[in-house]
This record gives sequence, C-alpha cells and structure tokens, in this order.
Amino acid sequence: MKSKAYLKLSIICLLFLFLSCNNDDSDNNSNDSEFPKIELVVTNPYIIQPGSTKIIANVSDDTGISKVEFYDELENLRFTDLEQPYEFELNYGANAYGNERYHAIVHDLSDKTSTSEQKEIRVNVEREVPVLEITLEKTYYTPTDGIVPKAKLIGAPGKSGTIYFTRHYGLNCPGAFNYINFHHFTDGNVDGLSYQFNNGETGSFSMSARVQISGIPEIISNCVDHYVN
Repeated sequence: MKSKAYLKLSIICLLFLFLSCNNDDSDNNSNDSEFPKIELVVTNPYIIQPGSTKIIANVSDDTGISKVEFYDELENLRFTDLEQPYEFELNYGANAYGNERYHAIVHDLSDKTSTSEQKEIRVNVEREVPVLEITLEKTYYTPTDGIVPKAKLIGAPGKSGTIYFTRHYGLNCPGAFNYINFHHFTDGNVDGLSYQFNNGETGSFSMSARVQISGIPEIISNCVDHYVN
C-alpha cells in the first residue's frame, strides 16, 4: 500500500512540476516587454567586379531569437534565416549596375519584432566591351551574285544603333574600301542590305563593319575574305 501511495505522490509531483514549468515559460513570454535589437552590416557595400557580398544581422534579445527576415527596398522577402549567423548573401555577375537597398526584421521567441535601418549596396561592375561579329553566306561568288553580310553584336543586349558595312579591295581588309550600306538595328542582330557586284567585277575582296551605339566607343568587327571570279 505504501509503495502505491508513494507512486501516486510521485506522479502528482511530476505533473505539478511540469505544469509549473509551462506556466513559467508562458509567464516569461507574456511578461516579455523588451523588443529584440538588430543592426545590419554589409561586408562589401561597393561592388566593382563580379563577386558576392553578405548582409549580416547582429541581433540580441532577452528571450531568444526565432528568425531574421531580409527584404529588398520593394518589401520583397528575399531570405529567411532561422539560425546563427543570421546573414544573406548576394552574388553579382558581369555588367551588374545600380544601387540596391535592404533591411531586415528580427522576431524573438514571443514574436516581438524590430526592423533594422536600410543598408545600401552600390553596384557598378566593370562592363565587358561588346564584340561585333560579321559573316558571309559563302566565300566564293560569281560576278552576277549578290552579297548579303550578316552581323551579330555580342555583349550589348537590348541596345540599338547603326551598323556600317564596308567592302575592301583586297584580302585582310586593307585601306582601300567603299561603304556598301548601313542599317539601323535593335537588340544586337542585323542583316545587311543586299549588295550587287559591279558587272565584270572579279578579284579578291574582304568585308568588315563598324557599329555606333550611344554611350559606347565605336566597335570594329572582324574581317571576312571573299572571292569573285
């Protein structure tokens, strides 16, 4: 009988302790009057070459931290970190440009929140120089053929400008030449206008092109040889 009574008493004590602990936790959370603290640090706020930077949230709270959310300046949630270190990594490739701003919100265990100040990242990665590449549909022509050069501008998506096709008298694009046509283009691809050879014209020739785009120095293409006989 004594053992049974002792067992019952032990169970009652354990239940009492369990309920007391839960009540203490609830009381601690309900009595939490302090808001969490947060401060952001950017490891590299000036991006001038391809690479990465981190936004690190230094946080503290008397009850503990549950999560940190990172937002951009348009209030888009970019990343949620649930454990230390609380940080968000950003990567930048070639031609990245612009100023970006980020902030973070910290949540403590009683779901109190604090919002950090915004941090700015200035991005101006050195831009690659566009490449102008021209091709011809074939290498050997007859005097009655027409020639249609094609050009592709690599590394300047969405750009518009004017491309000038040039025909040189001789191989490897020597100094003697004449402009055969020009063409306005958008988004990097353009076909030249058809050029008809002069009657009886034969020999060795070559073709090149140059392009003019606002804000970019003039770009000269490769040289393409062709023969007429």
